[in-house]
Amino acid sequence: TGQAGLWKIHTATKKSTGQRVSAFIFDKKLFDSPMMQLSNQEREQVCELLKREAMQLTRLRHPSVLEVVEAVDESRTSIAFATEPLLATLGDLVHGRRRGQVAEDGEPFELDELEIQKGLLQLAKGLQFCHQDAHLVHGNLTPDSVFVNVKGDWKLGGLAFSTFTNRPSGSPGNELLLSELEDLLPENCLPIRDYMAAERAFDHRVDFPSDIFSLGCIIHTVYYKGEPPVRSGRTSTSLLAVLMHQLGMVHQMLSGTPESRPTAAAFQQCGYFDNLLVSTIRFLEAFCEKSRDQKMQFLKGLPRVLPEFPEQKGRKRCVLTLLLEEIKDHSLLPLVLPNILFIAEKTSSIDFTNRVLPCLKPLFTMKEPAVAVIALLDKTRVLQKKTSPAVFKEEVLPLVINALDSTTPAVQERALKVLPTVAEALDYTVVKNSVFPKTQALYCTTNVLSVKVNTLICFHAMLKTLDKFTIVERLLPMLSQARSREPAMASLVVYDEIGRNHLDKEQVATAVIPELWKMCMDPALNLAQFKKFMQSIYELSDKIKVMQLKHLGEMKRMNESAAS
Repeated sequence: TGQAGLWKIHTATKKSTGQRVSAFIFDKKLFDSPMMQLSNQEREQVCELLKREAMQLTRLRHPSVLEVVEAVDESRTSIAFATEPLLATLGDLVHGRRRGQVAEDGEPFELDELEIQKGLLQLAKGLQFCHQDAHLVHGNLTPDSVFVNVKGDWKLGGLAFSTFTNRPSGSPGNELLLSELEDLLPENCLPIRDYMAAERAFDHRVDFPSDIFSLGCIIHTVYYKGEPPVRSGRTSTSLLAVLMHQLGMVHQMLSGTPESRPTAAAFQQCGYFDNLLVSTIRFLEAFCEKSRDQKMQFLKGLPRVLPEFPEQKGRKRCVLTLLLEEIKDHSLLPLVLPNILFIAEKTSSIDFTNRVLPCLKPLFTMKEPAVAVIALLDKTRVLQKKTSPAVFKEEVLPLVINALDSTTPAVQERALKVLPTVAEALDYTVVKNSVFPKTQALYCTTNVLSVKVNTLICFHAMLKTLDKFTIVERLLPMLSQARSREPAMASLVVYDEIGRNHLDKEQVATAVIPELWKMCMDPALNLAQFKKFMQSIYELSDKIKVMQLKHLGEMKRMNESAAS
């Protein structure tokens, strides 16, 4: 994946769970390189710092702090620990060292304006947690100590030089004085001075405003082609105008006076984050803290906001991941699902199958809430388009089939309307053993006219797959029970198709045409409907007449030939 200080970062898999992780590995062979001519004491100090970095991360639990999934371990040849899966460091992305990185959604990751806004907000939240709750000064906040995970979230890391302000210096978990470390360690093992506040660099004062100065330097670096303000010497007029217009607080953050710098909490309230898209992301990130009424109001308005996000990438990475986490609350599904499915239509098939479908799959067997089931049924064609035929048949089709068992007429009707549109995915076994029996049961038990009509439309779609025995022994006897006008017209379409393409002439003459005559005498039929019945009867009768005349002619010739 890249490098962070002395750590080499590798993509790996946790054996016990199959979980994808990022492995941070320090190879002690580096001590033998020309760049690392260290004494035994210095080598030991470097190892202690590296282990300390991992242990500090393990102590802190926050969404904006890099998550450790495997504790630090030291062997004779290396030091290693594992974290959540990462794309790169912010430094790699800003300097273009990791071009073409692909995020979890399968799309190339780019630092566009929305990603930067979201990321800086996450860093500020992480610093607020460190300062207010953990009483911790980061001490080495640079682009290389900010990690971007596969979801696009920015995480604080690189805590080797962090300090707990509520513990005495030298106590467990606290750092040595920076001045002492400078005497012990080579330059490439120390914090980068380009991102260090003056009071930290020269007076060795450790306090929260130092981190705010470093955050200001990171903002400058992100917008100024990878150059921190100290190294660039000055901020260009055009950049200064941009930063002052969008992020006027940066000037305060880079103040030489610690007391003049804002807190991490105050930074989050600046006008730079006061826009619709960032506000949407902030609400979703704090979704679990909101009241039910606030959640419902937000989700109702979200469809109007989603089109404003950058096409595909912004919607997926910033919103989709957060929405998928809310699927577990079934009471909100009627509002959550339409938003998820709206975004899902824009995702790639690979991303949909890998990320979205596993979250939706548990919902395919639910019966309630009915509105949520209908929302899924309405997007069946999208689900089919985004999955392979095998995946659709195995994982998505049960959604439609299970919906036929619903006791809610609206769900039954929607499932019946969907079935003909996915008929090509239904093989003989599925139709014969599952779809046909369920549809037949609905036809025989429902009192809802629209449901009965839609069952007939489904039967018509199934005729291509059903065998002749099922048509003759199960379908035709059932159809003979139709009485009311609209089912009779829908039954006509089924009878007509059966008579034209699926039965021999004897069966059409004895099982189809007589039923059509009975149905056409229904006094509820109007003139146009009666004419349609008569047209079918005449055409089927003509077909039988032609076939029977041909058959009798052949029989006559065979008899004459045998007699001669």
